Amino acid sequence: MNTMVQTQIERALFAELFGFALTDPQALEQFHGQSMLGSDLLGLYTTTELGEQVCACGAMIPVLGVEAGYYSLIVRDSATASLLADAPSATSSGWVLHVVSATVVVCGVGYLSRWNPNAATVRRITVPNGWYRATIAVGAPVDAADDYGLEVTLERCEEPPVFTADLSKQLAFTGNAS
Repeated sequence: MNTMVQTQIERALFAELFGFALTDPQALEQFHGQSMLGSDLLGLYTTTELGEQVCACGAMIPVLGVEAGYYSLIVRDSATASLLADAPSATSSGWVLHVVSATVVVCGVGYLSRWNPNAATVRRITVPNGWYRATIAVGAPVDAADDYGLEVTLERCEEPPVFTADLSKQLAFTGNAS
């Protein structure tokens, strides 16, 4: 149960609609009680209370208000050092992530309007099953080929952590670190 998250880097992720979404597709199906393939999750989550509920239970983490451009995505364990080139320009903590299939997918927010976790443009990250407290940071990229760096730090928890994230927090690169 003490398995660490291996540091993984995905490059050239585009921030479609100024954001990203991270989810374990199976945890998302468990939340909804059915497959959501082809559904407009973006509309559903932005017009109902389900948006907050899906985040609070750890089925999805939205990363919103980021600058348009290409990102290096870093997913790492909280016990390892940051790989951002400098101190983050903006952070958001208090997120919950529940992994049940050992896979977390990452996509631009726009892909939620016609959900397909198997689309070629959706990136896959291997994360051991379990509960995680997550912190998101935006800063200088690890690779000069990308415009920005987006780092997701995961801390393993024995029980579901309490959701305390600010859903209105914008993570613009020019924002203030907090």
